[in-house]
Amino acid sequence: MAEALCSGEPMVDGAINGQKENDGPTSELGGENGVVAAERKEFVPPAVGMEFESYDDAYNYYNCYAKEVGFRVRVKNSWFKRNSREKYGAVLCCSSQGFKRIKDVNRLRKETRTGCPAMVRMRLVDSKRWRVLEVILEHNHLLGAKIYRPIKKMDIESRSTGPSLRTRCSFELQLSKVYTREIFKKFQYEVEEMYSCFSTTQIHVDGPIVIFLVKERVLGESNRREIRDYEVLYNRSAGEVRCICSCFNFYGYLCRHALCVLNFNGVEEIPSKYILSRWKRDYKRLYIPDHGSINVDPTDHVQWFNQLCRSALQVVEEGVISLDHYHVALQAFEESLNRVHEVEKKQ
Repeated sequence: MAEALCSGEPMVDGAINGQKENDGPTSELGGENGVVAAERKEFVPPAVGMEFESYDDAYNYYNCYAKEVGFRVRVKNSWFKRNSREKYGAVLCCSSQGFKRIKDVNRLRKETRTGCPAMVRMRLVDSKRWRVLEVILEHNHLLGAKIYRPIKKMDIESRSTGPSLRTRCSFELQLSKVYTREIFKKFQYEVEEMYSCFSTTQIHVDGPIVIFLVKERVLGESNRREIRDYEVLYNRSAGEVRCICSCFNFYGYLCRHALCVLNFNGVEEIPSKYILSRWKRDYKRLYIPDHGSINVDPTDHVQWFNQLCRSALQVVEEGVISLDHYHVALQAFEESLNRVHEVEKKQ
């Protein structure tokens, strides 16, 4: 869901039960929960048919998209029901949309609007979800000039220099201080891809165990966008989260879907059980002196067993660093087993 990384407060809306343009302040970028644009990357653009759990979800998503592309968002129109004052429709637009009113022309302030057409129109539908009904992506002005502030270059010799952060997500900040640079980059990608998960919905509850459905917009065949569903189990009391994609089981770090569920439940730090020791900077790998195999007792089977276990453990620890390490380690074990069997046949 979009608020996984950008959960800023929505702006004050315009008219009640009307279409009066709101010329209030535009949303500020780079706020406390905003995105730091260390690098630009592809962001899933808004599209007709997208649905969100609430207006705030839809607003936060479009605001995050605007930050990534390089423009500010303004609420142009909004509609409320007369009796309940419940919001049922809104138009979000680029802050450069429209032009100043005639009474403001004589002001000393320079005209900053360009009549930009970029906007999204959305409405509350029967399913009580907010659906995007109309989208215009094109802008008629330059993007990014006032949005992305230059980032001060850090001294690269320094050993204490940590990896650059790309979001204001607490998960990224937490593990940037713990993970090695190589594994942190892989985890950082999952944090960034939380943007593509635009909906997190609770679908089943069994005591402390809750199952969520996370919707993600991904590139399918022929580079066409499609929506995929991922079920994520969350146990609040045990601090457990498991996704059907099994990213943690395969790679040793949490996926974007699990991160969205943790964020949805107000968890600000990844539980320690999901931070494997072997990925930590201060992790000391097992070292076994070479003389261990030289001084082995030829009659002590227990010593043989212990020495082989320790040696195998070294290969295992190195073999889980990456998929390439894993394949090499597994091949080495298979070759060793075959060679042991050959000795057996000769005897």
